Amino acid sequence: QLVKNIRALSCARFFVEVKRISGRILVRLRECDDISREEIDTILSRVYGVSGYLWMQCVPLDFESIQHTVLEIVERTTTQSFAVRSRRSFPLIPFPSDEMNRTLGSTIQEKTGWKVDLTNPEVTFHIEMVEKNAYIGTEFHKGAGGLPVGISGNVLVLLSGGIDSPVATSLLQKRGCKVSGIHFHNAPYTSFASVEKVK
Repeated sequence: QLVKNIRALSCARFFVEVKRISGRILVRLRECDDISREEIDTILSRVYGVSGYLWMQCVPLDFESIQHTVLEIVERTTTQSFAVRSRRSFPLIPFPSDEMNRTLGSTIQEKTGWKVDLTNPEVTFHIEMVEKNAYIGTEFHKGAGGLPVGISGNVLVLLSGGIDSPVATSLLQKRGCKVSGIHFHNAPYTSFASVEKVK
């Protein structure tokens, strides 16, 4: 359901594909000059069910490619402390996470002199090893959280002219409900102001 919801919001000009891979959802961007990260952030940060997301680079699943990409990111990064957190999707991938963390951490430290801080690092290098590729990134963004809209059935919300009903609508969506609004008005015996306000 979450994949469907992201696809529905994607605007074809942004996303090439949205699919599940090993407990994650991969959103592949179209290569266009007119796509801004701010627009993508606006879309993904508002999708209920997304706890967080990372901007990542895709590289072949071999240590040299991973190390080369990590060091490229290091060149563009200014920090005093860092951590490396890698995750492999299944045991057959020949790079144990702990070994990858230690090796890359040592390489980064030797090159920069940065302090390793596993508790509260300024920058975290995330490495996801999935199928035949590795995904590498440092830019974590918090999502809206909650449950994907549509998994908890349909509900009606009575929309009045105040702020309470829109807030209730949002909270119901966050619990996975697909919400339809209903509003009663007395126009033309009263003004259309309440209708405009609800809109």
